[in-house]
Amino acid sequence: MSWLGRNLIQRARLFAGLVAYRASGRPRPLVANLFITGRCNARCLYCYVEDVHPPETPPRPHARPPMSEAEWLALIDALIARGVRMFTLVGGEPLVSPHVPAIIEHLHRRGVFFILTTNGALVRRNLDLVRKVSQLTVSLDGDPAANDALRGEGWHARALDAIDAATEAGIPVRLNVVVTRANADQIGYVVALCETRGMYVTFTPCIDPPAFRRDQTRRWQLDDAGLKTFFRTLAAWKGKSRRIMNSDRSIAYMVDYPTSFDHVVMADDPAAGYYSDPCPYGRIQYHFNEFGDVFPCAMWWNDPGFAPGNLRDDGLDAALARATAMPCSYCSFCNMVDWNELTRPRALLDGLTMTLRQAASGGRTRR
Repeated sequence: MSWLGRNLIQRARLFAGLVAYRASGRPRPLVANLFITGRCNARCLYCYVEDVHPPETPPRPHARPPMSEAEWLALIDALIARGVRMFTLVGGEPLVSPHVPAIIEHLHRRGVFFILTTNGALVRRNLDLVRKVSQLTVSLDGDPAANDALRGEGWHARALDAIDAATEAGIPVRLNVVVTRANADQIGYVVALCETRGMYVTFTPCIDPPAFRRDQTRRWQLDDAGLKTFFRTLAAWKGKSRRIMNSDRSIAYMVDYPTSFDHVVMADDPAAGYYSDPCPYGRIQYHFNEFGDVFPCAMWWNDPGFAPGNLRDDGLDAALARATAMPCSYCSFCNMVDWNELTRPRALLDGLTMTLRQAASGGRTRR
């Protein structure tokens, strides 16, 4: 089957699951974010993943050993059996994990839509493997000065090399930009890069990291006024370019946010009525870390008051149940709004247009 045909079928299955969830309102796992490893060859100053560490050093102390390759493959099969239709492979840097080749091969054989999120450094040398992903997401925060101030010297060049290698190979590429003080003026640069290379981009607010990295990260976080200004500017840019994947509603959600962005609004909060759609995290989306812990989202991952279920200790269903229907109503992670928008006609049209454009720019040559 052609890349286009396979991609359309995969997206249709995901959309059918989303429609069923929206119609019933009952939580059901549809999207699994697999944090394969905490090892990473970059040193991003704002990383929210608690377990990130250099490849040459051991992980932070944990009560359990990392999951084996066999455990990851068994988890994928169990999640597909429960209705999951999309996987993202995240880290750390997934491509430093010895388990990732088998995981990618397995997901490809199972025929589900899956995304590899990477800093780009290892893409070119693993190109034959990366060809099998449904989409490659590359982390890039702006031009060389802005990006490397946050990610380290030389990381803009590495990301750009990954983008070039992937696009030359016909692999669909999306950029993920984490919004901070260092790159709040980089929308124009990023959009121009996407236009010239046929890519799409999502702009994501900086998420609170674990406590031991919090002071460092908050030096780079925009304050409330700065973040609202950024999203007002993004709204203007979205009117000029269809390469921006943030929905109109999620942008407006950020501009009009009724409280401080560092405030997670609980269901009994007076401000809870601002956004009434149920958050998809902990209802259709779940995070799985390398030790088998299951979280509804990144916000709860770094909350010391949340005790996650564990795949080995509790089993998959019990671990999912513990991460389901949390007491929060909404937060500053505006991507949740984008997920809720996916069943609307405009989002359907944008998704189809993106897929056809990616096929026209090279994806149609892949098998």
